[in-house]
Amino acid sequence: MIVEFVGTPGAGKTTLVPAIIDFLRERGLYGFTVLEAARPYAQRTFLGKTISLLPPPLQRPLLWQVFTWLSARQRIRFRDFIRYVHELQRDRPPSADVGMRRVLYWFEHLAGYYRFLTSQQHLSEALVFDDGFIHRVVHLFASDSEMPDPQAVAAYLDLIPPPDLVIVARSPLGVCKDRVYKRGVWDHSRHKRPEELQRYLANS
Repeated sequence: MIVEFVGTPGAGKTTLVPAIIDFLRERGLYGFTVLEAARPYAQRTFLGKTISLLPPPLQRPLLWQVFTWLSARQRIRFRDFIRYVHELQRDRPPSADVGMRRVLYWFEHLAGYYRFLTSQQHLSEALVFDDGFIHRVVHLFASDSEMPDPQAVAAYLDLIPPPDLVIVARSPLGVCKDRVYKRGVWDHSRHKRPEELQRYLANS
């Protein structure tokens, strides 16, 4: 099972993840975030099983290396989709900060993580993405200087692997803004004026 969240930054997606995992486990599904699943799933591979024979202090860093390496290899299965996303980002305004926010870098990593984890997933497990393909619409289409194009968003969503459950986190815009400032504005957005940040959140 694949569970994805979507919502304005600061709406409470990450806060809700533990509750959703508990909810799933009460119903017989073992829920994992990407970070929680990375090493156990890597351990299921041939390389991971070999690493399991090593002393425990060596296993954790090496299993992470296996996860990142195999995930990078799996990105090729999304090469056409990744190329499409690159084309989507080409004409965005400079204020969208595509490079500064590393939009394409993190999208490519998501594609690899998704493909590797789903290839190792058991039927009794649920993968919970608080920043998966659906929530990527915020990164790919929203900024303080552009309104998201509903047709472009819909075309993108038609191409993603469909999740089994989508959870929409909702909070008033003012609450989202307060939470963003409370936890600390992202490094890539600290040069933004308060009104620009508010506009970004509204467009998200």
